[in-house]
Amino acid sequence: MENYSLSWEHGGEDGGGDAFGAFPVRQRAGTETCPQILAAMAAARKVSRTVAYSSRRFREGLLIGEEAESEGSGRHNRGAPPLGRAALLSGGPVALLWSLSGFTSYQKCSAAIRMLSYGMAADIFDEYLRMGESTCLEAMYRFCRAVIAVFGEYYCREPTVEDTRRLLSINESRGFPGMIGSIDCMHWQWKNCPFGWQGAYSGHEEGRTVILEAVISQDLWIWHSFFGMAGSNNDINVLHQSPVFNRLMQGKAPRVSYEINGNAYDKPYYLADGIYPDWATLVKTVRNPNSEKTRRFAKMQEACRKDVERGFGVLQARWAIVRHPARTWSLKTMHEVMTCCVIMHNMIVENERPDGRNENQWDFQGELVAPLPGASSWQDYLHRNVEVTDENVSKQLQTDLIEHQWTLAGHADHA
Repeated sequence: MENYSLSWEHGGEDGGGDAFGAFPVRQRAGTETCPQILAAMAAARKVSRTVAYSSRRFREGLLIGEEAESEGSGRHNRGAPPLGRAALLSGGPVALLWSLSGFTSYQKCSAAIRMLSYGMAADIFDEYLRMGESTCLEAMYRFCRAVIAVFGEYYCREPTVEDTRRLLSINESRGFPGMIGSIDCMHWQWKNCPFGWQGAYSGHEEGRTVILEAVISQDLWIWHSFFGMAGSNNDINVLHQSPVFNRLMQGKAPRVSYEINGNAYDKPYYLADGIYPDWATLVKTVRNPNSEKTRRFAKMQEACRKDVERGFGVLQARWAIVRHPARTWSLKTMHEVMTCCVIMHNMIVENERPDGRNENQWDFQGELVAPLPGASSWQDYLHRNVEVTDENVSKQLQTDLIEHQWTLAGHADHA
């Protein structure tokens, strides 16, 4: 069991001269309070809010027992500086008045990022940042909306011409020419799902869940995210509702052309698992490989498709709020939080890329394809829809990739 010590800070001889206002600070035994948090607490000065705690709530919030509360009461009776500017610990509810003329951006962002990254409850910051539960929640939701409004256009973009060239070159060096990422779905459990919706949001995952569909590349950048489908749907239902191929069908996606095993193709594809349909833009593994060729292809396809699984794992590791059950009542709020986490995940991926990673290196990883935008009409849209869902092209593409992987293995053996 962890041991905690309580210390009371006060800013002057009058017991409340500075911003701390003799506020109780929870501190691990033998450690120091984080100076950044203390600096954030020092931003508030004028009395503008009164927070009332019952004796039970006071002990739960500060993780102290009845002995510590009695010690605090005795401290007040002995003439020591009170807990807060006015704290009545002699029986009954405890009232704490602290100095708050409004919260600084540092306080709000600290609470929001801690809740997103650590999955902390909103009421855990009342002693550190002197912010109430509802205030922390509102700060986090506004932070998410601000991140989406400011950074969403760039970090939630679909692959541009330059991005497509880079992805095609990288994946060609991995043995999959024409591949631009891996697609799969992840479930986020919804703890406070309304009772009337629980049937629709209950599926094969435990509890009620909401589905995130994503396309992720080798560097774990999330190029596509579609969130909001009920957990009772499977990956095929989500794919039919998803806009992942809309830009391709509208003719606005970068157009590519490549050749595999002597056959020409003009559409990029994603690696997918076995549940997805046989479409020309999806390449699945071989379910029961019975030859060396198919076994090698299945091994390589499943290894490269792990990009999306790694991406989901890193997203949940960095932003624990999407790993734990969502405690909000609003599906819209869940969408904002998930989108914000995806944006900040891409920020970290961009920031952690190795130095010197530029376009010049892609010259040595395969032929650089120059995609061109195309025109769009209703007839073209229907025609492209048929092409995207063509099962014959899907089977031919898989066969050509099997031969291509086997050829690469033969060249590697003779090298």
